[in-house]
Amino acid sequence: MYRDRIFLAASIWLLTTNVMQAQTSPNRIPLPPQNEPTQPEVLPPLEEVLPKLQTPTETTPEAIEDVPQTVFVKKFVVVGSTVFTAEKLAQVLKPYTLRRLSFPELLAAQQAV
Repeated sequence: MYRDRIFLAASIWLLTTNVMQAQTSPNRIPLPPQNEPTQPEVLPPLEEVLPKLQTPTETTPEAIEDVPQTVFVKKFVVVGSTVFTAEKLAQVLKPYTLRRLSFPELLAAQQAV
């Protein structure tokens, strides 16, 4: 009988301590204090930030007639090519250098590269 009382007391103690431990919350790290939100900075109007655009002038047929139909090309300068060497580019562009080229011929030189 004494054994039964000790067993019963031990069982009750184990049950109550486990229940109490299961319901306690773990220690939490407190969050740092939050700063109060501030008003965003007001941006200046676009007219102050962007430059004034010039309105394009209309081209007259006389102005178009003054544009040369060809240009003389001394050389082509290709900057930053990591695929082709300067010698290879010079070889490809040789038919288009040291002569007058029309705009379609300039486009052909572009396509050759």
